[in-house]
Amino acid sequence: MIPIKDDAPRARFPYWVLLLIAVNLWVFGWQLGLDAAERQAFAFRYGLVPSSVVPRWEQLLQDPGLLFGFDMLRFAVVPLVSSAFLHAGPLHLLGNLLFLWVFGDNVESRFGYKRFPIFYLLCAMGAGVVHAGMQPDSGVPMVGASGAISGCLGAYLVLHPRAQVKLLLPFLIIVFVDIRAWVMLPIWFAIQLPWVQHALGFLEVQGVAYWAHIGGFLLGIALLPLLLIFNPDPLKAKERARRQR
Repeated sequence: MIPIKDDAPRARFPYWVLLLIAVNLWVFGWQLGLDAAERQAFAFRYGLVPSSVVPRWEQLLQDPGLLFGFDMLRFAVVPLVSSAFLHAGPLHLLGNLLFLWVFGDNVESRFGYKRFPIFYLLCAMGAGVVHAGMQPDSGVPMVGASGAISGCLGAYLVLHPRAQVKLLLPFLIIVFVDIRAWVMLPIWFAIQLPWVQHALGFLEVQGVAYWAHIGGFLLGIALLPLLLIFNPDPLKAKERARRQR
């Protein structure tokens, strides 16, 4: 399912979403300028490699003071963020950015310019932790913004459950359908679950970080009430101001 647009209102211009799109495009352009060997080295250096980071996280649990060491920050913390700005190919990049544009602008509008980047980075990091924790022996670097964007999907589901989302369904013919967010997003989430994929007879797509999607989505829902504390809804504020005129 490919989202095209939605009808959820927003009260703010999505500066952060546009900046994130621009940064992801710039980084991907940088990747394209590298040769094959350099791109692979770049992915291993700035992507999240579970077999590399998990042992360091275990060291941190035993001695939290190690967090302030340069090597620990570089190899155990930075990849949780840097990996969210790398992509494996143009379709991977464009798919993520399309989801970010359709759903992220409304989440940014609700959180505001100060809280949205915090939310986005926390979802990226949390998704990385879940991915690495579920397959700690993997030596394949995880790259992509999908964990952070999955957090936006989780928050969007709670904020705008009745929003209408236009989807493109590429079957034998291209079909456009309008569907409520409360229907579309739980279906999307269910498809990420390995046991649902097996039950439906889907073939697992190698290289897709399903656990990052799952972790990011759930974290987006969990962070929502925390980041909305003392953060009034700008749409409701605008509506009250309009009625008082």
